[in-house]
Amino acid sequence: MDLKCSIKGCGGVVFAVTMCQAHYARKRRGADLHAPLSRRTRYLNKNGTRICNNCSEVKSIEEFQDNPKGLAGKLGTCRVCNAVKSKLYRERNKERLREGKRQYASRRRAMLKNAPEIDPSVNLKTLREKGGDLCTYCGVLMDFETIEYAPHKASVDHIVPLSRGGAHTFGNTTLACLKCNMSKFNKTLQEWEGPR
Repeated sequence: MDLKCSIKGCGGVVFAVTMCQAHYARKRRGADLHAPLSRRTRYLNKNGTRICNNCSEVKSIEEFQDNPKGLAGKLGTCRVCNAVKSKLYRERNKERLREGKRQYASRRRAMLKNAPEIDPSVNLKTLREKGGDLCTYCGVLMDFETIEYAPHKASVDHIVPLSRGGAHTFGNTTLACLKCNMSKFNKTLQEWEGPR
């Protein structure tokens, strides 16, 4: 059973010294404990809209990305603001991101070297000829032309991941859209919950 905050009318769960986290933080700052709390719930409106924490515009809840820890399962900033923030981050950290890609490629080559079997003819082109243009897992029509990240970009998926001792052969590879491949990550088909 959770204990309730000792401040009259609060009802929050006790965090420390018989107070909820918000009242405890106020006490430490020396602020008025009995002033009304501005809870996060005020940002979620009953008509399915929400105020973006960044641009302060009222937007539909669908315009916010999913986040299990966020209010109503969504991030606090809208997709447009997140895209701007991501673009700024990429511009400011080009060298750091480039180095991360180099390290990833190096680890990938090392995994391929340690793979029990390697068929050099396994690539997007040959898998496309063998299996068609649809994602093996979700059935979406994949994009084979784009260079940038796109959820429906075609990629080679290892059914038993290389990191788990899988081979780089036609028997262990299939075509998957990038969204499914990234969701599967290094899980086996039994561990993976499937496309979302």
